[in-house]
Amino acid sequence: QSIFEFQTCICELTGMEIANASLYDGPSALAEAALMALRLTGRTRILVSRGVHPQALEIVRTYASGPELQLECLPLHEDIGKTMAGVSSLDPAVGAVLVQQPNCLGVVEDLSHLAAAAHAVGALLVVSVNPSTLGVLEAPGRLGADLVVGDAGVFGNTPSFGGSSVGFLACRQEHLRQLPGRLVGQTVDRDGRRCFTLTLQAREQHIRRARATSNVCSNHSLNALAATIHLALLGPEGLRERGEICLERAHHLQIELCRQPGVRPLVTGPFFYEFALDLPVPARDFCAEMRGRGIEPGIPLETLEQGQDPVLEHPRPNALVVAVTELNPPEALAAYLEYAHEVLLLLTEKRECL
Repeated sequence: QSIFEFQTCICELTGMEIANASLYDGPSALAEAALMALRLTGRTRILVSRGVHPQALEIVRTYASGPELQLECLPLHEDIGKTMAGVSSLDPAVGAVLVQQPNCLGVVEDLSHLAAAAHAVGALLVVSVNPSTLGVLEAPGRLGADLVVGDAGVFGNTPSFGGSSVGFLACRQEHLRQLPGRLVGQTVDRDGRRCFTLTLQAREQHIRRARATSNVCSNHSLNALAATIHLALLGPEGLRERGEICLERAHHLQIELCRQPGVRPLVTGPFFYEFALDLPVPARDFCAEMRGRGIEPGIPLETLEQGQDPVLEHPRPNALVVAVTELNPPEALAAYLEYAHEVLLLLTEKRECL
């Protein structure tokens, strides 16, 4: 029953009709969704937004390399930071369009526009969403997404040095037969009592072998249970309140940082709890100085890219991505601003002396 309740929570959050019992993590769920979209459309080409986290993009590349599927990237607008995708940039060979909401620069994507562009050429829109934003942002399913994936580890689970996690994949009823992972259904026993059971198992590897929808059959039940309990405790109002706290504090910090000399937004698109800055000094140097003062300032964009193709058209060594959540109280933000002012002055003076 706990898995059935998890599936129900995911459907309510994403605005979709069916959700699986969970997958390994968010990035692998994105790769599974890309393959599912190609099975449904009968095509072999994947378009991935540059706004998808570079590590998730690499996992999709790995999944696509075995069956030799074509994978290309859609650029982000250099000024706004949103995915540039219109009907003219897509062609009938495309089966899946993958985007992240919010994207890796923190920008909130226009999912309705992206869905219309994908559907115009017969492709499916796959959205990788941070579910903690869905107390405030509209559900992707109500904006035209065909498949919605993400990582529910943000609910009731701890980072624990990178894992374990709990991915999810949600779809529409018409696509159910191609959904990877296990499904729990509700029924009644012979005495008419409500009960729960694994259902539609003919999709799975232990029955269909090489013809299964996926070769990953496991689900993270314990992590899914923790996420379900956390969501039940929060409720819709609590989830919205938490989202609004993140939104308010992130915008406060971004506004105050941009008042520092030489600091400006890297892109101007609307953001939720993450934002990207263009500093007057190298982001790696700024981070090193801030961490020496006991402040975790964010992640240089170069670190996110990990030597892969740049998220934007050209490398940005001064770009910094900052995240603010409900766990960052006002006094912590005040300390960040105080030390940021000190560090920026120090690094600017050092640069001028060279």
